Amino acid sequence: MNEAVREADAALWAGFREWMTANSSPMLLWTLHEQHNNHKGVLQVFLSRNHRGSPFWDMLSWIAEHGKGSYGLFYVDDDEDTNREDFSNVFRVHRLMNGNVQELADPFFGSIIPNLEPMHPYGRDTPDES
Repeated sequence: MNEAVREADAALWAGFREWMTANSSPMLLWTLHEQHNNHKGVLQVFLSRNHRGSPFWDMLSWIAEHGKGSYGLFYVDDDEDTNREDFSNVFRVHRLMNGNVQELADPFFGSIIPNLEPMHPYGRDTPDES
């Protein structure tokens, strides 16, 4: 890898860390590994939030804009996602690639209820009282 690429990577990672420091949330956990085996800039993100209003979406936009070579998949389970179609019982996959974020159907899990969670007689969000 040449020096120009190393400097560009270092600037991107510093910019990302700065953005995350200013915009992060306690519910958004992340780890950036600048070097991991043969890979550079491996980002792991975990979010436990039951509303779309979180810095995750802004973070994803920041990465798409500033890290054009970045790529990844983000699985989202949003039981309130009924604005366009009813996606409240399925995962949606958000693919980051070539500076774009695209929302796609999940080809693997299918319906969350009953495939991943048993149906509770009082609804999905009711804790199991057994």
